Amino acid sequence: MSAGAGTTVWQVLGGLFLVGVILHWATGPSDREQAKAQARNASPLEMMQVVFVGNHPASAIERQVRRAARAYNLSETEQNFSRMGSALVAVRESSGVTEMELLRCAAAMGEEVLGTGIRLDFPSAVGMCAASLH
Repeated sequence: MSAGAGTTVWQVLGGLFLVGVILHWATGPSDREQAKAQARNASPLEMMQVVFVGNHPASAIERQVRRAARAYNLSETEQNFSRMGSALVAVRESSGVTEMELLRCAAAMGEEVLGTGIRLDFPSAVGMCAASLH
């Protein structure tokens, strides 16, 4: 291949890349990017519905989050819900176990030890659930 042919290939590739960038810019953000932007303005429970793996109704997520909060004697505040959601997402990313599986398991585990004197916090329970479900 001559030097001129190599330059032409790079010019074509560069042009294709530029067309791709222009098309991406012209079509706007992806659905995932739009969902993330909406989630920034959402409540923690709404955020969970957007970022949790699977298609779970908001009511199912809320029911499990409130159940887990009660099991760990956490006040049902947006700050606590946000922390719970963050723990669930972080553990899902490292274990592959879905947030709802982790949430159900952690809530059940918390209910089992509630009132027994055993000290267990929500993030620890989520980690234990990931280990047992993985």
